[in-house]
Amino acid sequence: MNRPDSVFLPPIHPLGRRHFLFILFTILLLSIGGYLLYKICRPVSFSPSHFAESSLPLQNPYCGFYQLYGFRLSEAQSTDEIKKTCEQYLSATDRNLILLEINLAEYANQPLTQTALKELSLLLSEFSSAKKQLILRFLYDWDGKALETEPEKREQILSHMKQVSPIINTFAPSIFLLQGTWTGNCGEMTQTNYGSANDLICFMNQLSRLTDPQIFLSVRTPAQLRTITGSFQALAGSQPYDGTLSARLGLFNDGMLGSVFDYGTYDDTPLLALSQSEDISSSPADYSEKGTRKEEILFQDRLCRYVPNGGEVIVDNPCNDLGNAISDLSAMHVSYLNQEHDEAVLNKWKHTSLGTSSQDSAYSGCNGYDYIAAHLGYRYVIRQASLSYSPWKNPAAKLSLTLENTGFAPAYRRFQTTLLLKNKETKEETEISLDFDNRTLLSEASTILSISLPVKELEQGSYELYFSMTDPASTQKILLANEDASESIFLGRLKKN
Repeated sequence: MNRPDSVFLPPIHPLGRRHFLFILFTILLLSIGGYLLYKICRPVSFSPSHFAESSLPLQNPYCGFYQLYGFRLSEAQSTDEIKKTCEQYLSATDRNLILLEINLAEYANQPLTQTALKELSLLLSEFSSAKKQLILRFLYDWDGKALETEPEKREQILSHMKQVSPIINTFAPSIFLLQGTWTGNCGEMTQTNYGSANDLICFMNQLSRLTDPQIFLSVRTPAQLRTITGSFQALAGSQPYDGTLSARLGLFNDGMLGSVFDYGTYDDTPLLALSQSEDISSSPADYSEKGTRKEEILFQDRLCRYVPNGGEVIVDNPCNDLGNAISDLSAMHVSYLNQEHDEAVLNKWKHTSLGTSSQDSAYSGCNGYDYIAAHLGYRYVIRQASLSYSPWKNPAAKLSLTLENTGFAPAYRRFQTTLLLKNKETKEETEISLDFDNRTLLSEASTILSISLPVKELEQGSYELYFSMTDPASTQKILLANEDASESIFLGRLKKN
């Protein structure tokens, strides 16, 4: 067969050439666009960590079992003696929360001297430097003889309050709350010359005016609190954390769980205003009436979502059997308890098990003391983490964290909340501050934190994500109740291809 010496190709028509160039240009444009889209919207994947709750008690600020120490201001002490005593106290405890009882009996009917004021300043300085959170109770009696040892005139107590307030305010970041009106046996506002409604209102208004608004105040009974605020309503019209007296005034109960009446804290006569949460009376005298245990615990449930509650448990009786204790401590939102009193009650809890009926519970088989220790105050647990990313809608990815508070109470101070992205290859870290007010996370409640991640700005590679909270006052990291948790919680790994 004869083959032609050459292949004849007909000339391309001008319209066909344009069509060919158009297709070529379109392919090139799509390729460039696809490449740019890939660069902008690289695939992002997220592998969450496994989240499980630990049963261990945590040493976090402003909650837990506290250590009690007493100091008597006196002209007879030297600076070295006070420092030595503080060192001994601090070396003997691992508690973060300290209750300092400061006895002013030596100055009951005279102004505090410069020596006394310097002693007070030194005490607060020593404990503050040790990063302790302080509960302060000023008093004139340790022996049940307040009627004999209290100042003869109310004005003397008001004057003492005025003298010490500048020192208290200097150490405000370390002072969680002030207990009482400085009166009564052991400062508990009972058996006092100054227990009238006018006295209560006068003393608390003085403390509220003189002390830093971030410091909480507290009184012995709900009835005393209502007498001061003039309302059956929690917070009495104030907004949480606005610095007003009603928004600062909580409770301390040193007869907690001691009987059906908590040793004079409650009564056996129903006070319907508490059950209805309505201010049904305009008579100030009615506010001093005590309600039944059920009514008063309901009142504390409403109140102590915003102000702290604590004290000490006393007298082994059915009210502090483990099941009843857990129920009431939770309903009253108790943040702190004395680690030494009542020993009989604490030992009962230590020798009572929660049982093993709930196999999924982190606390199955845990003893009652450890369970209560773990739940005093706030207790944060990360339950879940997930990532969603729709680059054609939003260049940022959204990380969703489910955070639960399993404690008896909220935290009453705001913490700094941070997300950290750590590049595994370069070790570079990106820190994101979260606008989250942890005080709003109430006890036995959860919330979903929605966090915008700037994945578009991240370099290609693998990242580890960590969550942490810090108390700005003490600079202490807030420990979360997740297993294997340290000062930060590993959330998972993010990969940008």
